[in-house]
Formats: sequence, C-alpha cells, structure tokens
Amino acid sequence: MRQIKVDRDTVVRPLLPGEAGLIYALIDANRAYIARFLPWATPEYSIEDARKFIVQQQESQSKGDSAGGGIFFKGAIAGDIGIRGLKSPNKSASIGYWLAEQWQGRGIITKCCRKLVDLAFIEHGMHRIEILAATSNVKSQAVPKRLGFVHEATLREAVLLTDGYQGFEVYSVLAHEWPEVAEKRALSAQA
Repeated sequence: MRQIKVDRDTVVRPLLPGEAGLIYALIDANRAYIARFLPWATPEYSIEDARKFIVQQQESQSKGDSAGGGIFFKGAIAGDIGIRGLKSPNKSASIGYWLAEQWQGRGIITKCCRKLVDLAFIEHGMHRIEILAATSNVKSQAVPKRLGFVHEATLREAVLLTDGYQGFEVYSVLAHEWPEVAEKRALSAQA
C-alpha cells in the first residue's frame, strides 16, 4: 500500500481503519449528493460500513489488485478514488471515484485519475482502463472526456438508486492510445 503524490496540494493514500470516522463524516455530510449517483450511499450506510470498506481496500491493495485510497487536498479529506483489476488476466482495470461537493471544480479528480492511469499502464502493464460515470452525472463524465478516454457505451438503467434506476456511461483508454492522448493534452495546455 502506497501513497501517491498527485501534486503539491493533493495526495491519494490508503485509509486506515481508525480513519473510518473521518471518511464517514465526509460521506454523511455529502450523502444526498453522492446517493444521486452511487448505490452504496444509502441512509443506512454507517461508520461500520466505512470501516469494512477500508479493510477491503487494504486487503485488495496488499494483494496488488488495486491502488488508491482517500483523496487528501491541502491536508483535508476530499473523497476517495481507486483502480481495481490490476491483476486481471485481461489486463483491464477500472477506476472509480467520488469527491465531496465542496472540493469539486478544482481538477482534483482529473489529476488523480491521470496518476492512476499512468501507474496502471507504466507499472502494471495494463492494456485497458475504464471509467463508468452515472448518466446524470455530467461532472463525472467530464473527467474521462478531459483525459481523452473514448465513450464506448451507455449501460441503460444499470443500477438501482434510492430514486430509481440510473444508467452509466462507459469510457475507456488503451495503453497504446495513452501516450498520444497525453501529447495532445500537453499541446492544448501550451496553446
């Protein structure tokens, strides 16, 4: 399990079971917002559920199948991000994330995703990375678009949320596409 320095203000690191209250407080404060897009953010989600999630995250990371953890921006917990499937025989992994409303609009998730994609392709030899974003979550869909991922499909009514079924948009990038995508991003940043 390792810490990933994203930039001078942002670090992604595995959470410890003793930090369940920290992440739970952030989830609880943002529950109504998160529940619009993710099925686990129900009214029943408890501090014990947060603790179990942290333990599962640690176990997966210790086996080398995932990376990521809590997102800390300027020392404050801002959300969570992870990449799963790093030991997939198909060399295909998936990134999932959420960010508290007050931290959105700063490029935090985009920068974190870029670091995890680099890690997956360079250090783990992955072939394909995917991101799923709720159909109604335009902000979340903007992340893979900014990173140059390709929209592959819409999974219609894929998940049951508290207010009904939600579709998900599937985005992906392949290892051989990533250097070209990175070059285009660098050129557009210079313009």
